[in-house]
Amino acid sequence: MKDPQRIAEALYDRTARMARVGGWGLDLRTGEQIWSDEVCRIFGVPPGYRPTQAQSRQFLAPDTLQMMEALIHEGMAQGKPWDVEMPIITAQNKRLWVRSIGEVVFEDGKPIGLVGATQDITEQIEHRAELAREQSLRRQLEQRAAELNALLTERSDMLVVLAHEVRQPLHNASAALQSAQAALANVDEKVATPRLARAQSVLTQVMAGLDNTLAAAALLAHGTPIGMGDADVDTLVAVAIGDMAQADRSRIVVRRHTHVRTALMDMSLMRLALRNLLSNALKYGNPSAPVVVSLADSEEPLGLLIDVSDTGPEIGAALLPTLFQRSVRDRHHHGAPVGMGLGLYIVRRVMELHGGRAELACNGPETVTMRLLLPAST
Repeated sequence: MKDPQRIAEALYDRTARMARVGGWGLDLRTGEQIWSDEVCRIFGVPPGYRPTQAQSRQFLAPDTLQMMEALIHEGMAQGKPWDVEMPIITAQNKRLWVRSIGEVVFEDGKPIGLVGATQDITEQIEHRAELAREQSLRRQLEQRAAELNALLTERSDMLVVLAHEVRQPLHNASAALQSAQAALANVDEKVATPRLARAQSVLTQVMAGLDNTLAAAALLAHGTPIGMGDADVDTLVAVAIGDMAQADRSRIVVRRHTHVRTALMDMSLMRLALRNLLSNALKYGNPSAPVVVSLADSEEPLGLLIDVSDTGPEIGAALLPTLFQRSVRDRHHHGAPVGMGLGLYIVRRVMELHGGRAELACNGPETVTMRLLLPAST
């Protein structure tokens, strides 16, 4: 049977190792110091090491040594114990953090020794530092988020101002041109009427480009669900066609293959998406051929399909992977004006906000069909 004292010593040693804490003592009369094995391990010296006072001071940085001497002096004068956290430098020149607890031992009112405990708290200190860094980073991120939110709010306000200050005068100018064109047509003015028609077409393109720019900025910042309700599908198609230049409206043919009359949508956003598809089809399609809008049912998922088909050139293979991204402009068109590449990007984003999708349904040499899938529920 093992010696109970040895068992107790082994248990004490294991406990000290697990807690990383050891005891020490200093006899002020003889200057002799005693360190437990765990204190020796903390300072990186062999078990049983007994340093002189000069040697023990070498484990402390100058400012730490000055602090400890002040605490010991206060303990001798007032009997006050100490409990501090401080850095040390081990025998291997490794920097650690320890918790030092100590007090002065008195005999007949005179200090005769110091006793205490030392615990390695390096991991706790590092954890605290990491936690402080994370908290600092979180505060910085929160501040940055608040700044970005303020910037987005300011940008939204500017978009409202821009919409009012720029779009409304353009609409007024468009209405005035349409009125002048109609008046001149009644008096058979053959020179001015085509020029007014051309001016009307250019103005329509400018308004469409402005609408797309404003819509792209708004959709990029969209962080909340859109407001949707039951809207009349025929009205949607009619207002989108009405956004086209007057000379182009007669080219658009609507074909119904569904009995659906209403669908869940944000009417203004869906109008913008359909208008962009119609504008592209009119621009790239054969001027002598119709642009067809087809309305049909979707079985999987349940919803409404809106196809816009033209007879223009097929879309190049190099363009297909990025067709619905921003700044995609070229479709191998024949003299059609090049925009900012926002149209199909806006179409995709609008459909994503509706829980649906936009896709190229047909890409042939004689027919190009863009499809909108508007689900029955999001």
